[in-house]
Amino acid sequence: MPIKACASLEGSYSTPADSSTSQKYVVGEFSGKLAIGNDGDIYLAKEMDRTERAEFAEYLMMGSSKLNDAKCLVTPSKDLALIEKAASPAGADVAEVTASGKSVLKFVDDQNQKAIITLTPKYKIRQILCASETEIKLAESKIFFFSRLLGIVPLVKN
Repeated sequence: MPIKACASLEGSYSTPADSSTSQKYVVGEFSGKLAIGNDGDIYLAKEMDRTERAEFAEYLMMGSSKLNDAKCLVTPSKDLALIEKAASPAGADVAEVTASGKSVLKFVDDQNQKAIITLTPKYKIRQILCASETEIKLAESKIFFFSRLLGIVPLVKN
């Protein structure tokens, strides 16, 4: 079960007190599924494997090995409620689409491929939370959150 694999990431995160923005994230279980909560919205998540972390690190232009020792969770940029709304009209089974973070990401990717304007690279439709035992230089922190809207946001675990 993916929740056990990411037990070390479970908890509450926020921007440092001296940050110009105020963001809060909670990693945990939602209806038996790994999720990240933010401002009342739920985003189903999946743990990124080593290859996915390397690809993401390359996207951030930090070198493919820079996230080797990090644990990272990836979610779609759309919350669970929006995905549930979109699934049925798209001809998809809502229960199948929302079965896990992996299935939600597959649905979002499939919908993106069918769109008139395809968003690439895929990190334009993703959000990622990474935590490491050592500082991640680009984030100037051991923990960060990434989204297209916010960029890289350093976090602390509460």
